[in-house]
Amino acid sequence: MNKKNRLVAVLLTVALLLLAFLLAHSSRQAKPVTTPAASNAAAEAESDAATSSTAATLAAEGHSTTAAKATPAYIKLGAPLANSPEEQAVLVELQDLMDDAGRHSEAKAKAIAMAASGSDLQQIAAVNALRWIGGSDAKKTLTQLMGSAGEEVSGEALRALTHLLTEDLVAERPDPFDPALWKDAIQNAYNDAERESLFVLLSAHPPKDVVPVLLDLQESKDNSLAELATEYLETNTNGTEILNREQGEEWLAEHLQEQENIKTEEELEKERDAATNPQDLPRFAELKRILAEEAAKAENTENAEKKD
Repeated sequence: MNKKNRLVAVLLTVALLLLAFLLAHSSRQAKPVTTPAASNAAAEAESDAATSSTAATLAAEGHSTTAAKATPAYIKLGAPLANSPEEQAVLVELQDLMDDAGRHSEAKAKAIAMAASGSDLQQIAAVNALRWIGGSDAKKTLTQLMGSAGEEVSGEALRALTHLLTEDLVAERPDPFDPALWKDAIQNAYNDAERESLFVLLSAHPPKDVVPVLLDLQESKDNSLAELATEYLETNTNGTEILNREQGEEWLAEHLQEQENIKTEEELEKERDAATNPQDLPRFAELKRILAEEAAKAENTENAEKKD
């Protein structure tokens, strides 16, 4: 496979996904109080953009896109075609919780319960709610639905999960990278086309996060999945052929050491500059203190989120 084409495809798809997210996000900000029922147009536009970006990736790599599932239409929560009055009541209850900005934690709990035991209609309503609420629990629930639900619900869950994972790429404080979630999501994808779309998103993260996930997937008993993981290992290791875990871990160790050396050299360069320009020394010390505080805050926040 042409390495240059694959790299171009990855960059193109990530750019298109980010553009789709930013367009949907700006539309969402225009209305402070937004519910899933009011957001179907933006969701459909983003779904079309994500589908187009995945098709662009597969075309650049020489794959056929006909195997991908058709995109199911989003269902408006406010006017469900319920099969019974009881189901109608469940859907209306979820919509009411979503309409109340102060009850989104209740809405999340309700949506997770509906995703686990509801009908297809309830599960799709739950997917739409989780897409807007977001968070680690929402991602995990969507990933589970991809593996346990029918084709239509699975497709909706993938699109919602893709939205949340894309959101993390541009968020100021994204959810911590979860290797288990990425591994499960790729394994639960309905076909190779869906797996490819997730591999492309995964590749937007740094090698220290990406390579361990790909090494796990390379050992899958699913030959098609293992082959895809091997291809993306090559893409994410600057064209290095990685055929087993030992080679991958060796490359990653060398890469991390190189990054550490670069960081150390940059710090030494700053210190040398400060020494040759004494008037800049106080400002350099203050900048170093601020950076250290920001790093400590980020670490504390990440640890707190992991405990939650």
